[in-house]
Amino acid sequence: MTQLRFFDPKHPNEVKKMNARRNLVLELNRHNELLNTQKIQKSIQDRKHKARLSFSRKKLHRLKKMRAHKKQVLHQFLHGMPLSLNSEHDLIKLKPLNYNPHFFQSLLTKKTLQTQEEAPATIQKIGNMPIKFWEYNLL
Repeated sequence: MTQLRFFDPKHPNEVKKMNARRNLVLELNRHNELLNTQKIQKSIQDRKHKARLSFSRKKLHRLKKMRAHKKQVLHQFLHGMPLSLNSEHDLIKLKPLNYNPHFFQSLLTKKTLQTQEEAPATIQKIGNMPIKFWEYNLL
């Protein structure tokens, strides 16, 4: 016959066991929370990394195409050829800038022009919109 043991919650041995159990549960909970936060942080990092990769893959091609188009327009402008802008929206893509003398000077020396006045056709009309070349960043 088994003897039933009376449970006294205030007995020192019982208190030790309860504390040990509670500490173990708390420690396990803490560990699980830590693991969960680490998993969440890792998933966030992975998502950011994937987003960065997809950005670089998708947008790089578009950026390259746009830069090539801007260079083509710049070449046409400097040589007085008609500009091959697909639409008036292309002007918006050329992004109006504040005048940047270093940029423009390097541009002129590349094309062996000395000053702004020597640049052919400084103002051209596209549709009904006159544009000044150096108000736009074409590179």
